[in-house]
Amino acid sequence: NTTNLSRNNCCEKINSRIFIFSQYIMLINEYREERKLKAYRLILRKLISLIMPFVFGYRLRIRLYKIMVVNINDDHEVYIGRECFIDDEFPELITVKKGACISFRVTIVAHDSYKGIVKPVIIGEKAFIGTGSIILPGVSIGEGSVVAAGSVVNRDVPPKTMAAGVPNKIIKTLP
Repeated sequence: NTTNLSRNNCCEKINSRIFIFSQYIMLINEYREERKLKAYRLILRKLISLIMPFVFGYRLRIRLYKIMVVNINDDHEVYIGRECFIDDEFPELITVKKGACISFRVTIVAHDSYKGIVKPVIIGEKAFIGTGSIILPGVSIGEGSVVAAGSVVNRDVPPKTMAAGVPNKIIKTLP
């Protein structure tokens, strides 16, 4: 009897996890259905993301990201370094505000297919993101904040603070 109860509990846990996972998948699929992109737009985004590591000149990179529909507020004051990966599947959910500096090899994603998460990412005015950092879905980096190199940002960074680590922690408040 106890083995049957433990098997039933185990089966119930597995079934509930499958149900939760299927709900997340439905959320990501609902978002895809809601925005209804044309095939040429998807192909263009993939092509741009393929050539992006070879593009010299940050102004050209910013123009190409704008073609991908990344929300870049003031392209004359924004810097995006080489070999950055900005989510090519949901780029419209990423906002880079005036004066932001995104260093070399930063990854910014607005979705997680495994968890089924689709959330916007906002990089505030005059924010700095260090080399090799990873910005996860649903994160907002405040105005004048600094994200140290190699950080994994999985929660919001308040304005005028420095965050570092895996996962990120607030290190200090900036003047």
